[in-house]
Amino acid sequence: MNTIKCTINDLYEFNKKTGLVNKGFFEVETQYGFKQIEGVNITLKNSEKYFIKTEKNKILETSPDHLLYSEDGWQNVKNLKNNDKIKTKDGYEKINLKLLKNKEDLYDIQVKDVHEFYANDIVSHNSFVINLPKILYYGRLDKFKKEDISNRQNKHGWIKEKSKLIQQQM
Repeated sequence: MNTIKCTINDLYEFNKKTGLVNKGFFEVETQYGFKQIEGVNITLKNSEKYFIKTEKNKILETSPDHLLYSEDGWQNVKNLKNNDKIKTKDGYEKINLKLLKNKEDLYDIQVKDVHEFYANDIVSHNSFVINLPKILYYGRLDKFKKEDISNRQNKHGWIKEKSKLIQQQM
């Protein structure tokens, strides 16, 4: 297996050109070994971002609503505080975080089976999967409408397929 390091943004741009990422040709490292990437897309446009740095210098920029694994389980970044501990490849590490002034489009991947992955060696959850029921039932994700989420509009129909699956299970 060939291993490459890239950002999720790079993966998104590569997928736009080839479509290979959304066809399951790539894997990402997780706590449970390497798992298949089912898709990549923009999850939030023009989002606020938090800068997180761990005590062992792992760095991540992410949305306020993104989930990281803390000592108390999955937590939205906006609910974390300086010196809280999050799970990394090296165990739990204290963090320093700050809200950045600039906004930008944010990307995420969908990981098969485990719905989490290492983002710069930090355990990170698929931000989209956890919110799918809220979108399906209420037509919103906090202040966003279904139509605001890029995955809803992608040509692979990811939300459409998953929503059918969830609706059939209920």
